[in-house]
Amino acid sequence: AKLIDGKLQIDADLCNHCGRCVSKCPFKAIEESTYGYKVTIGGRWGKKVAEGKPLSRIFTSEEEVLALVERAILFYRDEGITGERFADTIARLGFDYVEDKLLNGSIDKDSILKKTVVGGAKC
Repeated sequence: AKLIDGKLQIDADLCNHCGRCVSKCPFKAIEESTYGYKVTIGGRWGKKVAEGKPLSRIFTSEEEVLALVERAILFYRDEGITGERFADTIARLGFDYVEDKLLNGSIDKDSILKKTVVGGAKC
């Protein structure tokens, strides 16, 4: 954060929405904020480690997060390939595409659940 013309400005490119500035400011300069959940997708442990990337939206309730998790599972079931981990699905299709589908796309739950898929992701 920097002072510009006497006002505190937060650099959006550097801010990761951790909220520490809100609670640490002795002058209460940052009072407007949204508390919620930052969701990261595409991370993976194992032989092929992948660092997750945060979605651009802050989720303000547990219900929103749980709905997103359901959408992610349905998306993975629909567009994932047998043996592919979710991190690989995201890498193959592109983060921007997956984020758009999870946040804005229509997902037909009934038809996806009727789809026959074979599991068995590789490490």
